[in-house]
Amino acid sequence: MPAPAHPQESSRLDILRQYKIIDTNPEQDYDDITALASYICDAPIALISLVELNRQWFKSKVGLNCSETSRDVSFCSHAILTPELMVVENALADERFANNPLVTGFPGIRFYAGMPLVSPNGHAVGTLCVIDHQPRSLSPAQAQALETLAHQVVAQMELRLALGKLSAQAQALATANQALHQTNFDLDARVKARTSELLAANRRYESLNAELTRSNQELAHLAYVISHDLQEPLRKVRNYSDLLKKRYSNQLDERADKYMGHMASSITRMTQLLKDLLAYSRISRGECRYRPVALSPLLQKVIGELQTKIEQTQATIRFPSELPIVEGNEAKLHQLLHNLIDNSLKFRSDAPPQIDVQAIAVGQFWQISIADNGIGIAPEFLERIFAVFQRLHVREAYEGTGIGLALCKRIVERHGGQIWVESTPGKGATFHVTLPQKAQL
Repeated sequence: MPAPAHPQESSRLDILRQYKIIDTNPEQDYDDITALASYICDAPIALISLVELNRQWFKSKVGLNCSETSRDVSFCSHAILTPELMVVENALADERFANNPLVTGFPGIRFYAGMPLVSPNGHAVGTLCVIDHQPRSLSPAQAQALETLAHQVVAQMELRLALGKLSAQAQALATANQALHQTNFDLDARVKARTSELLAANRRYESLNAELTRSNQELAHLAYVISHDLQEPLRKVRNYSDLLKKRYSNQLDERADKYMGHMASSITRMTQLLKDLLAYSRISRGECRYRPVALSPLLQKVIGELQTKIEQTQATIRFPSELPIVEGNEAKLHQLLHNLIDNSLKFRSDAPPQIDVQAIAVGQFWQISIADNGIGIAPEFLERIFAVFQRLHVREAYEGTGIGLALCKRIVERHGGQIWVESTPGKGATFHVTLPQKAQL
């Protein structure tokens, strides 16, 4: 009679497959256990039987030449249904096995004792069993020995499972180490190559920077020489122009007087341009000495210098009673404030100018803001206005050389700060300047 299906057949078969023992070669450790079971139990046949889905396969055997039988006729398929030792003293007298081919034919089983091989999680995967051709029984000592040997079989399977996992982990670790070694090797090579590239790029940068510094110094020197040396011949031209106008203004026709007026105007513009260019070159070339500078009296001084233009334009200038003290060069900061206030007065709208000066602390800097209600600046020109000789309007509309804001930018940068402008055309502009706070002693 075939045994009923195991209540946890699917899980039991999964555990059996995890052991990876089916159809493996004979092993001495298992053969020693079956030999010992045969000897202790005085049985001619001893087996380590593993019950698969459709067969029972013998990992080790004593007294039997075949390696497997069908599960339908297996005694062990009955034994795995209970965790205790199963003993059949006389198979002919047991209705489950009386007509079993293994009883009526080869190998003529009469006595069977099978101890289930139970995994640590409680699944029976097979048995350690002994078989005899004569009806008989086991002594309590033999039964205990068979149970102990069955535990040893499970221990051997668990040991091999653990060794297999360790071997797989070791192999994975070795593979990972090899990959890591290769990665480190590749990374080291890439780092060396990149370092070499960066060193070469740094050398090129230092060379270009040195060349740029030299070029800027030469350019600044050239601007200084030109602006300085041209002033003397320009003064002579102005003197001769004034002399011509004084002596011959009433002796020449109206057209000649007009030409002399244009010449005088051009000389005036050229003189102012040379002065601005000279100031710009001095900012670039000279070393600035910094000390604490109070902005309040400096702004008052600038307002005094521009008082005539302020009255002519009916301008209003508002500022806090106390502006901060910054670290800087007083002469250069005076020039900065003068240019920015003058710009607000120059680029005014039809309404009288309103100029607001504010200061707020931003980190280690003071941010000075000068806002006006003038004509404003189009967005596309917000960066362009800080370039040298950059003009956004024709000279007839607004006087100037186009150097003033470039000079402001250079002064601010020499102080380690920044300058930028925010503006809406027709609604005025706000210039922001950051300057270092007074150094703490």
